[in-house]
Amino acid sequence: LQIRSGSGLWAIQAALQFPTACVTAIDLQLIPRSELPSNLEMRILNLIHPLPFQDESFDIIHARLVFIHVSPLCLFTSSGFLKPGGWLVIDDHDAQITFINAGPATVQVLEVVKGKMRNPGVTFAFTTC
Repeated sequence: LQIRSGSGLWAIQAALQFPTACVTAIDLQLIPRSELPSNLEMRILNLIHPLPFQDESFDIIHARLVFIHVSPLCLFTSSGFLKPGGWLVIDDHDAQITFINAGPATVQVLEVVKGKMRNPGVTFAFTTC
């Protein structure tokens, strides 16, 4: 699942690299493309509303530049869609600043995420580039 897919390039590359995978990309608006891989579904969905996915339905959730648009809480509620051992990949230029200088709401969200990620086979860590 790619959240805030924009041009869809990451999702397209993932679908091409893993042709047996089912790739889903969501955003408020989709940039129309004439050719998409057959294993890619692009959907118009809003993160502030409940998403129509079953729990534990994705191996990876990739969110890029989401925190500048919505509360981190919106993103972390979607982490329930991860399969056990799945990856939540957050690619956000201000995410590290938010976490270093975390306010009370962000600390609360991080504790919820840490609790969800305390499953066997799941590693939870923040990295810097």
